[in-house]
Amino acid sequence: MEATIDSDSVTSNDRHDRNVAGSEVLQPKSVEQSAEANVTPKRGRPKGARTTTLAEARRQAAEEKVKLKRDFNKINDALQRELTILQEKYDRDIARLNDELEICHRREANYRLALGERLHEVADYLQTTLLNWGDAELKEAVIDKRGRGRPRKTLK
Repeated sequence: MEATIDSDSVTSNDRHDRNVAGSEVLQPKSVEQSAEANVTPKRGRPKGARTTTLAEARRQAAEEKVKLKRDFNKINDALQRELTILQEKYDRDIARLNDELEICHRREANYRLALGERLHEVADYLQTTLLNWGDAELKEAVIDKRGRGRPRKTLK
């Protein structure tokens, strides 16, 4: 069981029909074209149309399908390679940023430790300074006794 498929639909007969209808006027470029324009429409298959069998049409469709699949596989492989490259770059960047973050955390911990030590030094200095100042004030202070022998509550 063989079937035929016609592939081309635009022919010189179509051009002649348009000239006769008056919707479009074409100027023939050669003597052959002017002869075709004056001839009545032909019956049957248009000139230039190809007749193919169903098996040949299926074969061509299978070839086109294989070609499209091959093209899509090439595109897919290229995109997969690009995705792999971008994923590796992302992983490298994340690892680098994690290293920098760890360094920042260590630096912050060291600063906190140094700040705590400095705070203790400043607190010790302030305590000794205030105690020394209080001792010096007591040494300079004159505590007078009141008339009945009790010491004053305030320093002079």
